Amino acid sequence: MIALPYPTFCFAVFTAALTTVSLLPAETLSGASFNDKIAHFLCYALFALLAAALNFSVRRYLFVCLALAIYGLLLEGAQSLVPGRESSLLDALANTAGVAFTYISLYAFNRIRAQSRSSVVP
Repeated sequence: MIALPYPTFCFAVFTAALTTVSLLPAETLSGASFNDKIAHFLCYALFALLAAALNFSVRRYLFVCLALAIYGLLLEGAQSLVPGRESSLLDALANTAGVAFTYISLYAFNRIRAQSRSSVVP
């Protein structure tokens, strides 16, 4: 699907960074705003894009994306245990939307690419 040098390493580092930032106490973060939802969307879209670089089958990638969305929900829930942080349903929805956007975009791109290849007459 996507070519990336050291995809497992990149995915692991991003997972660790995302988890760390998600669970930092509130005093170490700047104030949240509406752009916070855009940041959630973009981070989880990138998360799903990095997962695509691991070259799963289409079916397996769907399950990985579902797992990423669930992971985002779990991190949102865990934030309620961090001093000064709270869970947000809108953040969880932005996380899930980012994963879904990447999955649907890659799925559509690959379908279009496959159709254009099959329509070429040698």
